[in-house]
Amino acid sequence: MLLLKTKGFLAVSASVLLALSFSAQVLADEVYESSKAFALPAPASVPEWRVRGAVGLAEINVDVANDDYDQATAFDVALQKTIDEQVAIELGYVSFSDFDHSTLNQRIGGDVLKLSVVGYSLYRGQHRYFFRFGGYKSDLDATTATVASSDTDTGFFGGFGVGFRIAPQLSVTTELNYLNAVSDINFTQIFLGLEYEI
Repeated sequence: MLLLKTKGFLAVSASVLLALSFSAQVLADEVYESSKAFALPAPASVPEWRVRGAVGLAEINVDVANDDYDQATAFDVALQKTIDEQVAIELGYVSFSDFDHSTLNQRIGGDVLKLSVVGYSLYRGQHRYFFRFGGYKSDLDATTATVASSDTDTGFFGGFGVGFRIAPQLSVTTELNYLNAVSDINFTQIFLGLEYEI
């Protein structure tokens, strides 16, 4: 009799555990399906083009003025042609606001044309990292009370940043770039922008 009760208890317990397991699985499936509604769709495998616009600040170090520092606002626009998911070629344009340099007694401004290779990491959740290295051509203007002059220069630059995907084809980007010896002026740029995949 005791054996029959024990077998009956085990059978009921097994049924209850089976029912609970099934209910837990159904609940887990429902939670998973609900969570997908809040997740962003996966980005396109390899977009053909990317377009970026950004604004930021540039810290300017003038080598010929005893390492004197100034700041200017800047904006950046760029067009990328993707090679594969992690490599792109970028053509960019940066314009700096005019700033007054007290040591040189000049008002300096201008723009920079850049060509670079950009490398991307794979997405980690909704973000990924990138770096760039390339060359530039600058056209800077310096004005005093009586004289206006311009200077064209070429050189190399590098930078790195991170992008946060906020929509399937749209990311917010933040980056740091460094241009060395642009007409004896070094620029460190910090940008916040938007990148759109086409």
